[in-house]
Amino acid sequence: MMEEGTCVAENTHFSIALMPRGGSKGPSQDAYRQLVAAGEDIAWYYTMFLHPLPPKLLRELRDKDLILVPELNYLGQFSSVLRSQGVRAESITLYTGLPFKVSELMDRIGERVRVERQQRVAV
Repeated sequence: MMEEGTCVAENTHFSIALMPRGGSKGPSQDAYRQLVAAGEDIAWYYTMFLHPLPPKLLRELRDKDLILVPELNYLGQFSSVLRSQGVRAESITLYTGLPFKVSELMDRIGERVRVERQQRVAV
């Protein structure tokens, strides 16, 4: 695990990453750890500095094939901000007023990672 004053990152050599914010951090981190333990090749990024994003972090995110952003809102606001800065970000949203369940996140992240990898192989 790499910790820099403004960002926590793990497995940064993988091309697909998980980057939660706010209330989705805890369940996302648990899902991430379980997915990695199950053999998924996925990176982890977390920062509390959203505007502006740390320059080194933004450069790394732009180099990724996909950043998955678990968000507890309908619009996927953080992934929209990332996309506006040249990052290929995609939201995993939940807007029921309840937190994410770890099992649900594992299913949704795992499925999206599998689809992304199949698309890359098919091209």
